[in-house]
Amino acid sequence: FGAILCALAPNYTVLCIGRFIVGLGLGGEITTAVTMLAEFCSARFRGTAVGLINVGGGGLGNMLAPAFALGVFAIFPGADAWRWLFACLVLPAIFIVFYRRFVPETPRFLLSQGRVKEANEVLSMLASGRLANGRYEVRDYITADAEAIATPRRRASLGDIFSGPYARRTISVGIASWMTFGARLSVLTLMPTILVAQGYSITKSFAFTIVMQSGSLAGAIAASVMGYNFPRKCVLTIGAIAACLAGLGFGNLTSSVAMILLFGALFQFCVLTLNTSIWIYAPELYPTRMRGLGVSFLLALGTVGGALSQIAAGRMFDLHGVAGMFGMIAAMYAIFAVAVQFAPETFGRSIEAEAGEEGSVPPAGVGAVGTAPRAAS
Repeated sequence: FGAILCALAPNYTVLCIGRFIVGLGLGGEITTAVTMLAEFCSARFRGTAVGLINVGGGGLGNMLAPAFALGVFAIFPGADAWRWLFACLVLPAIFIVFYRRFVPETPRFLLSQGRVKEANEVLSMLASGRLANGRYEVRDYITADAEAIATPRRRASLGDIFSGPYARRTISVGIASWMTFGARLSVLTLMPTILVAQGYSITKSFAFTIVMQSGSLAGAIAASVMGYNFPRKCVLTIGAIAACLAGLGFGNLTSSVAMILLFGALFQFCVLTLNTSIWIYAPELYPTRMRGLGVSFLLALGTVGGALSQIAAGRMFDLHGVAGMFGMIAAMYAIFAVAVQFAPETFGRSIEAEAGEEGSVPPAGVGAVGTAPRAAS
C-alpha cells in the first residue's frame, strides 16, 4: 500500500506519508525474519543463518538498488520516472505475502506459549523437509516433562526490555544500532549527491555507487562467516574501528576516482559487516517472550537514527564538505565501539541461557525435549 501511495502521490506530503508506511512494513518484515530465523537455528549455526539474510538484503540489495533505479529510469524516462520506480516496488511485497503462507511459527515460540501440539507439528514438518501445508507424519518430539513446564507467559511490554539485566544491553546495543544504521543510511542516501558535487555526472555517480556497494556484499558475507567463528563483541569492536578509519580515509584521501572507489568499497565493507553483526547479535540478547519486541526496538532505533542522521550528515556536508561529513561518521563509529563494550558476549551460547529466562522451555535436544529432528535431505 505504501509503495502504491508513493507512486500516485499528488504532492510531497503524501509521498512522505507513503514512504513512512513503506518503512513500517519493511522494518516489521526484517524484524520478523531475523527473530524467526534466530529461533529456528541452534547456537552453532545461528550467526551464519541470520547473517545470510543481510547478504541478500543489505549486500546484493545495496549493490543492485542503484542499477535497478537506472534500469527503471531507462525504461520509463521523463518526469514521472520516479513514480514507476515506486510502482515496481509493489511486486516484492506481493511475493512476500505469498511466501509467508509457507513459513510456520517457530517451535520455540509455540512452546513459550504452551502450544505443545503445534510445536510438535512444526518439528515434524521440519523433519520431513516439506513446507507448510504439505503432508507429513506428526511425531511427539516434545515429551510430557516439557509439556508440563511449557506454560503460556504474559505478553512482553516495553518496560521489560528496560528492566533488570536487559536494561544495560538494550541501551548499549540501542546506541550502537543508532550509530551504525544512521551512518549507513546517511552515506547510502548522500553518496550520489557527494559525487555530483565533486563534478561527476549523475550516471557516473550511480555507476561509482554500484562499484562501492560491492563492498556491502563482501561485508555481509564476511559477517555471516565470522558469526560462525568469532565472538560478537570482537567483530563489532574491530569492525567499528575499521569503519572509523575507512570513513576518515574517504573524507580526506579521495583525490582520484581510484581512491574514491577503494575507500568507498572499504567503508561499505565495514558498514555491512557491522550492520549484519547487529542483526546476528540482537536476537541473542532476549528470551523468547520478549525477543520480538527487543529486536524490533533495537532495529527501530537504527531506523530512527538513519532518518535523523541523514539530516545532520547533509548539514555537515553543506557546511564542511566531504571531510566534515565523514568526520561525523567516524565519530559515530567511535561511539559505537565504546557502547558495545557494555553489552554481554553471546557467542556460542543458547539464546535462552544467555537471556537468563528462568523456567524456560529447554531447546530441542536438551533436557525434557526429545531428540531434535534433522531436515530430510
